Amino acid sequence: MVAEAIHTLCEVCLYAARPSLWPAYHEATALVDLSAYPVLALWDQLMVDPARRAHAHLHDIDEALASLEHEGDPVRVERVATAGVFVDRIYSAHEPLMRLIRDARRGKSVGPGTLALMLLAVESFKRGEWTRTRELSDEGVQMVTDHDFGLLIWPLKLTQGWLAACTGQTAKLRDLLDQMHNYATPRQVDTVLLYAHYAAGLEALGRGEFERAFQELCGVTAPGELRSHDGWAMAVSMDLVEAAVHSGHLEEAAAHVAAMHDARLAELSSRLELLVAGSAAMAAAPFDRQLYERALQTKDADQWPFDLARIHLCYG
Repeated sequence: MVAEAIHTLCEVCLYAARPSLWPAYHEATALVDLSAYPVLALWDQLMVDPARRAHAHLHDIDEALASLEHEGDPVRVERVATAGVFVDRIYSAHEPLMRLIRDARRGKSVGPGTLALMLLAVESFKRGEWTRTRELSDEGVQMVTDHDFGLLIWPLKLTQGWLAACTGQTAKLRDLLDQMHNYATPRQVDTVLLYAHYAAGLEALGRGEFERAFQELCGVTAPGELRSHDGWAMAVSMDLVEAAVHSGHLEEAAAHVAAMHDARLAELSSRLELLVAGSAAMAAAPFDRQLYERALQTKDADQWPFDLARIHLCYG
């Protein structure tokens, strides 16, 4: 019961995304031995403030994800997999998550199945599997609607927003952004506002409206800073640098690359390594061919074709 209470408090803080709430969470975790609650410990290490705390726990999440192959508890499958979202490890739990989705389609463990749809939609977008992203996110939105799960719809709407932003579906994106603002503002669910800034920033980048992109992405995290207690600040790092460079905010771009290096983001996943290398190349003044070549040769870069293609485009 204690672990569930702290887990719920953690989710409240994550969705609210307000610094003033986190001291209560840290006070609560100080009262218990987190080693007795290994899944909660993973959230504490990898979800709460991953830019500063995840490095020492990558082995833990890899072991936990590997243990899901024969896991029968759907809640443990979903929570362990969720702990890997900001360090790009969702596909390590692909088959266990698909089991949850198949069960949810039969009306069993619908909540964890809905979260599994969300996790795989996020990961498939990152990996350039956009047809699959659309299918998973659409199915998830329908499942949330059918079962009135409310808050769970917004990460799914985020993936729909990414797709709309990156495929030129302006009207659909505007509708999604309106929905996010109309829901989040009166309820103070600030993470959903971060989703809106993220999707709007991507759309502005695609249109070459770099100053607008810069302002939107600054709504997720300030340049030169990886916002504390917010994994999305890591996710938008190259987007923010690209927008800053092309809108003339060169000092801000350089400061953000320095912050990425200081936080050792490249050590957390192959995708983040690619984003850090690409950002360093974009922000270099004067232009440095070797930095681009180094970025394009990042190990496993081909697993992240959208980010890799963007680096190719900026290099060109």
